[in-house]
Amino acid sequence: MIMKLMTPVQMKELDESAIKDYGIPSILLMEHAAYSVFEQIKKQGMLQNTVIVCGPGNNGGDGLALARQLKTWSAGQVKVLMLQGEEKLSKDGLIYYNLCRQIKVEIIHATKANLDKVNKILKEAPLIVDAIFGIGLSRPVEGFYGEIIKRINVSTAYKISMDIPSGIDGSTGRLMGNAVKANQTVTFTLPKIGLCVYPGMDYAGELQIADIGIPKESIE
Repeated sequence: MIMKLMTPVQMKELDESAIKDYGIPSILLMEHAAYSVFEQIKKQGMLQNTVIVCGPGNNGGDGLALARQLKTWSAGQVKVLMLQGEEKLSKDGLIYYNLCRQIKVEIIHATKANLDKVNKILKEAPLIVDAIFGIGLSRPVEGFYGEIIKRINVSTAYKISMDIPSGIDGSTGRLMGNAVKANQTVTFTLPKIGLCVYPGMDYAGELQIADIGIPKESIE
């Protein structure tokens, strides 16, 4: 069996093609990406209590889209740990942030000042979803972000990464300082090269590939 792999640059090109050439709204792709993770959580029977750790850009937006779905479609508790201000989110991510606020998702803005509270939340969570960095990470993970990832990794929670474990280079599989050690990674459209070579492969856990609605002609 031949498996197609892609680089982060190619994934970005596919996203842009879906939006510009096929007229697919970018927010719909985000909704589909989040729903693919929702399905995995449901399959694992872990809808009761979820902590989603959201970073900047579209990956954080994916996490917020998932938070909306969990709040709407499950009876369980969902908490969002925001590692930066909402102004660092993508345009679509900001829409989901405001939706989450409207439906009263519990959003905690994590800072150095409330690190003890954040640590307690991560320690007690049965399920942590990693939506910190996506496939576009280009510099080492340091400082506050690195500290949060360390605390995620020492938690006994089951860990799911959205698209790629945060801290892994999507092109090479290289460890960018520190990375989330996931039990499962739900990657979108096609596997990224960094998920299929070491050490990235060792951090991804069980790999699930999710169709988020990118036209097959574009992929070919």
